[in-house]
Amino acid sequence: MLTGLHLAYRLLPDFGLWFNFSDPISRVISFKLILLLCTFLLAIDARLRVIPKLSADNLVSLAWHIIPVTVISVLFVVVGVSFKTGWFF
Repeated sequence: MLTGLHLAYRLLPDFGLWFNFSDPISRVISFKLILLLCTFLLAIDARLRVIPKLSADNLVSLAWHIIPVTVISVLFVVVGVSFKTGWFF
């Protein structure tokens, strides 16, 4: 989390511009930060609610966390590649 925030700060030092969708760099930064927040929220929910009560009976609940994290990870790659290719510009 800290390295993601640090990278965003290095690319765009003004925090107020991170979610300004009119600038191409801030648009990509905001997509990455939204994905990072979604991953963090899923991890917190899994850690506090799912994992403490995990058993063979409720593995489906853990799967419903693994699937979105995998999709978000692929989206991280797509948005990261867009920095180099300019897809979201």
